[in-house]
Amino acid sequence: MPLYNIVPASFFVNFINRIHDLYSGNKYDVQIYMREGTVIDKARNELVAMALKDNCDFILFVDSDIIMPKEGIDCLINMDVDISSGLYFSKGKPYMPVARVKDGDRHFFLEDFEYNEIFEISGVGMGMCLIKTDVFRNMEYPYFKLEWREKDGIKYQIAEDLYFCEEALKKGYKTYLNTGVVCQHWGTEAGPEQFMIYKDRLKENHDDREEMIEDLIEFEKVDREEINHRFLKMRELELKEMEGVDFTNPKQNEEYYKNNQYGIYRQLEWHFKERRNYDRKIIEEIKKMYPDRNVEILDFGCGSGQLDYMLAKEKFTVSCCDLNKKANDFISFRFTKRRQKIKRINMPISENFKNKYDVIFCFDVLEHIPDEKFEETINLLKKLKKENGIIVSTTSFGVQNYHPNHMDMTERKKELILELAK
Repeated sequence: MPLYNIVPASFFVNFINRIHDLYSGNKYDVQIYMREGTVIDKARNELVAMALKDNCDFILFVDSDIIMPKEGIDCLINMDVDISSGLYFSKGKPYMPVARVKDGDRHFFLEDFEYNEIFEISGVGMGMCLIKTDVFRNMEYPYFKLEWREKDGIKYQIAEDLYFCEEALKKGYKTYLNTGVVCQHWGTEAGPEQFMIYKDRLKENHDDREEMIEDLIEFEKVDREEINHRFLKMRELELKEMEGVDFTNPKQNEEYYKNNQYGIYRQLEWHFKERRNYDRKIIEEIKKMYPDRNVEILDFGCGSGQLDYMLAKEKFTVSCCDLNKKANDFISFRFTKRRQKIKRINMPISENFKNKYDVIFCFDVLEHIPDEKFEETINLLKKLKKENGIIVSTTSFGVQNYHPNHMDMTERKKELILELAK
């Protein structure tokens, strides 16, 4: 047991009970090893060394915030595999299982599984993990290691537990997860009940993303590997397109937004990660406000059209406009292929355009508008809104060291933005 600090009373009582279970009937000779410290890989390696010195047959790693189920340890021993783990869930939403599947070189959280099953897994946490000591005797030291790696120019860190599972597999030792041994993660509610709340949503997110990837493959006429590469390298690809562009020059600014090829990858990734829950909340609010779907919605600066696509699947018809040619072509392709309704409006919008809207979305658009066109854009949005309509907008001005195409906020811009709420 590696320790950071004081252990919770609930863990202590549970731990004593599980130790008592192991001693009952003189089934096992149990040695207890603890190592205090904040360097987790070092602590785990030292704990293994202690157990090997005492010629133990098994090592059971237990984290000091895990509540183990009765007979759970026996279940892991009876599996008679080299590495076996119980099931527990991360403390933060969406309470994912602390177990990994692997795609290529990268690990991903296990999302889809059934309870009371045993199956091979790419990696597990050490919250409740039983390992035969022969595994360590045939591995090279260090057994656990926090390691920085690099893939396609992007650095990432692999945790010490996943490192161990990978190195063990190289020696032929497989890792198995027993979803019938369900632990509680002390410190917050993080058990099967919390995970099940999010399970359906996680599957929907996965299925929706797969559908989007399929559409991109067909639209771009490239294979999945190339699409994945573009998402992985989207920041570099986008910055390369920005080289030499003077975003304070209105003509250059407009040409960039019309012709860039990789902006839709950042937009789609944003909608499927950071923006996903926000998009869901927006849609739920629109459904409450207009249950009969009798509403005119405009997405001003719609980008890849992902929010509009989600609304279309809820039987809303949205008008959308964006400067970018590729985004417009992808929207047309995707909505046609999936038989969803969308109304396309050319941008810039004509002065003679007469239609008005109940709801106007303007998400992360205004910070891209050149100063000399800002007031004109605000006036256009006010003109497009119905008398009792609403404008929903988010902005992120400045931070040009990260977003070279973001303009700075000014007091006059603040005044103009506040006018949209009137």
